[in-house]
Amino acid sequence: MPQLDPTWFVSQLFWLLVSLCVLYVALSRFVLPQLMGVMEKRRAARVQDLALAESLKAQAENTRETYEQALLTARQRAQGLFTDVETAGKQATETALASLNRTQHEKLAQAEQRITRTKDELLSALTPAVSDLASLAVEKLVGKRPDDKQVKAVVQQIITDER
Repeated sequence: MPQLDPTWFVSQLFWLLVSLCVLYVALSRFVLPQLMGVMEKRRAARVQDLALAESLKAQAENTRETYEQALLTARQRAQGLFTDVETAGKQATETALASLNRTQHEKLAQAEQRITRTKDELLSALTPAVSDLASLAVEKLVGKRPDDKQVKAVVQQIITDER
């Protein structure tokens, strides 16, 4: 094999050094700058993406806080409205109940007046018949007819005491 022949070692080492120098120059002048440019672009893109992610994270956090504040405000407002409606409902109910109670008391008072008036009319209408009946009862018991004026006065006194 010619690679292992010592006479060719010097020329092989020369061409090895030339090839390595050419390869080194080619890599350092053409390939590595492009590769470093790509790596720098990737690093810059990564830094930019991280900065954008941090910005979006902060924006999302701010939006979440705004949402929670709006939700809290809405809950407080809804509670206030509920309390207002409840208070208005209670007031309306109390007003209606008071009005109904007033109406019932008025109707009850009117009914009592009608009952009293009817009772008085009935007692007035029955007074002569009761007086005659009492006179007849006393006449049967005593045997003598009492004075009509006295009987009417006693019956009137009893009716007055009943009231």
